[in-house]
Amino acid sequence: TCFAADGHFLYSGSADGTIRIWECTRKQQLKVLNLHEVTVQALLMLPDSGACISCAGGKVVIWQCDRDNEVTVIRSYEQPEEFRALHVRLQDLLAGCESGKIVSFPLPEEVAPAAAPEGPSGIKT
Repeated sequence: TCFAADGHFLYSGSADGTIRIWECTRKQQLKVLNLHEVTVQALLMLPDSGACISCAGGKVVIWQCDRDNEVTVIRSYEQPEEFRALHVRLQDLLAGCESGKIVSFPLPEEVAPAAAPEGPSGIKT
């Protein structure tokens, strides 16, 4: 139902709630993750940290896969709204809901992008 890529790996979300990790060069499936119980609606890579964010139903999961393909869940958020889309803006994770609302969650410090440097007048550039 959705996919994200980081240049080396492709992550695909499925209707059965699984996320598959594929190695792009060899075109091989490396791992199947069971992080959700319903259709995965969106996947988003955070290239600076190597973390991935997935959403399904009313659950958002921020997770990371190490070199041995072991998965660590960094943080998850749940609410009654059904999430449909993901976007990162500065230090916030924005989740678009089926109802049309946008919900903001703080990104954990270990995966948040570096803050923009301040310009001479204190304005972030």
